[in-house]
Amino acid sequence: MAETWLIRGATRALALALLLGAAASAQAATAAGGLALSACRIEGFGGGATDARCGTLAVPENPAEPAGKRIELSVAVIPAISRKAKSDPLFLIAGGPGQGTQEGFVPLLGALSGIRRERDLVLLDQRGTGKSNRMGCKL
Repeated sequence: MAETWLIRGATRALALALLLGAAASAQAATAAGGLALSACRIEGFGGGATDARCGTLAVPENPAEPAGKRIELSVAVIPAISRKAKSDPLFLIAGGPGQGTQEGFVPLLGALSGIRRERDLVLLDQRGTGKSNRMGCKL
């Protein structure tokens, strides 16, 4: 069963807009009432796995052409441990060539446990990486 993760407040909307590179995408997600997420399990490339809530967000392939071709960005939310979590999550993105955030941060969850106590962790695979239309590059 899918649930909707609402993007509330300026902090979440601004962070999502920065990560997606287009304010229109964040506005569309907010206008639609949020991002539909379902229970999932994400695995790290170095081993380990964790339960999360996953979904996709359709964005323009070319932000300059909002009505053009759309691609889906993969998002995973690892909920805060506390039932009284703070409203501003920590957004994480990977920086390596082609490396997905979800597979890259699972092995580091132990190091993020202090932050995760009070905040959700939002793992966004940037376009062309991980589960977001990965572009395979020959080395």
